[in-house]
Amino acid sequence: MSTESNIIIDGGFEEGFDGWVLSSQSSIFVEDGATENNHFCRIEPTNTITQYFTIEPETTYRLTLAVRGEAKGNVTIFQTYPTHTSFISDINTNLNAEWHREEYVFTTSADTGHTAFRISVPWNSANTPMDIDLISLVEVPFEYSKPLWVNMTNVSSSSRFFQLNIMTRSDAPEGQINLIYRNGNYVTQMDAVGPDDFNQTGGYSSFAAGDVFQFRAYNSLTGKEYLLCETTYEQLTASGVFNIE
Repeated sequence: MSTESNIIIDGGFEEGFDGWVLSSQSSIFVEDGATENNHFCRIEPTNTITQYFTIEPETTYRLTLAVRGEAKGNVTIFQTYPTHTSFISDINTNLNAEWHREEYVFTTSADTGHTAFRISVPWNSANTPMDIDLISLVEVPFEYSKPLWVNMTNVSSSSRFFQLNIMTRSDAPEGQINLIYRNGNYVTQMDAVGPDDFNQTGGYSSFAAGDVFQFRAYNSLTGKEYLLCETTYEQLTASGVFNIE
């Protein structure tokens, strides 16, 4: 797992408007009271703040921000050419006048590149602004874990009817989805395994000597698969379990 790195430049507005492009009525204020020199950005109705950068295709990101005000805002993340929207959402929809954190998670498509990050405040009849601070946009790494061991057991006393078994590690993430392949062909999916979790498939009569099995972790947000281990029929049916390094 990599250390989270904020893509947004000066998301706390402590360096002026370094990295930001402002419309005419978006400006910095200094919060009074216990927060001392904590700067924030106040966006007036029909105004915007924008920043440009590059994001990766088929990648999950987490957006967090602090917001307050009696106006609703909007955040949009989009590619300028060719035009494509990666994420769009209203923010401060409850018109909360107190500082609060909001968080959003989204996954990009294959169409990414030069990207605009824009926060806007639409017109409102009360002509009230919205305040924004502590903006963070970080990549969310896909976390997965190899099994502790795997094996195969014949669950029928009268015929060949095999079941695959997986034991997960104590540090395995919650909700990992595992896929099983036999000789390159999909067999089955094991949903939502967690740490120290013993998981079994249904029974299969077609497994035979010489078969090669792959166990893969599946990222349901991006569709990507990650090889956990590869093993053979002979290793899986040997006495005991097949330990994964």
